[in-house]
Amino acid sequence: MLIEMAKVTFEYLPGTPLAHTALSDIDLSISEGDFIALVGPTGSGKSTLIQHLNGLLTPTSGSLSFRGRSVGSDVGLLELRREIGLIFQFPESQLFEHTVADDIGFGLRQQGLAGPEVASRVEDALLQVGLDYAHYAQRSPFSLSGGEQRLVAIAGVLAMRPQFLVLDEPTSGLDARGKEAIFDCLDRLNSEGVAILMVTHSMDEVAESARRIIVLNEGKIVLDDKPEGIFVHASFLREIGLDIPKAAELVFKLREKGFNIQPDNVSMRSVVASVAAAVKERCAN
Repeated sequence: MLIEMAKVTFEYLPGTPLAHTALSDIDLSISEGDFIALVGPTGSGKSTLIQHLNGLLTPTSGSLSFRGRSVGSDVGLLELRREIGLIFQFPESQLFEHTVADDIGFGLRQQGLAGPEVASRVEDALLQVGLDYAHYAQRSPFSLSGGEQRLVAIAGVLAMRPQFLVLDEPTSGLDARGKEAIFDCLDRLNSEGVAILMVTHSMDEVAESARRIIVLNEGKIVLDDKPEGIFVHASFLREIGLDIPKAAELVFKLREKGFNIQPDNVSMRSVVASVAAAVKERCAN
């Protein structure tokens, strides 16, 4: 197991009139290679939860373990943060160096690395996000498109070679092309063995990429399943302020009309293939 949270509760400003419990009794296990979407209405505790994963916040009660070792007593925060990369919303706002290569290599230099090792890791990180080293390394990050800037910011975290990448709204504010580039990058990283957890409000994006969905509401995990197991709870999701993907909605409506729609998952591609097969079957009969 990569990381485990056991009975984690977190309270802001404990012991004061402004005390607020943001997480309650969270039990969560994340394995190598997982691709997880964390969803929930505004104020449900999503950002608080992900800040526990690399030690930015520590539980008021409960425990966090990394690869079976307790965080704090057996695993230090420096080791944890090398293994778990956390990328906040709009990470491109943190770009500041004169060149893309210098920006990506900044964290490595802070660790005492230099010369060929930094250059090699920068090149590898750019390759991981689908950007050509020769074309991008010496360019100013401020000359790039929004999507390219975000990929460079992600590369800066990947250069540290984390095994787990946590992203808060990774496609927020991007156009369709930028979003596609981000998800191509995340799919590629996941296929290489990097575990992914992303916070998102877009259920259509969730259906296309995530293999597991965790639904958080009022600081508690209320659903945790594969996408096709989550979206059968459409009424409940709407009740707490979440939508369901257009593809899943199409499946439900066609089933109501008597079509035998059984997609492998709720991605649009899978649903379209399943609909085509069902229509073909009905026409043949």
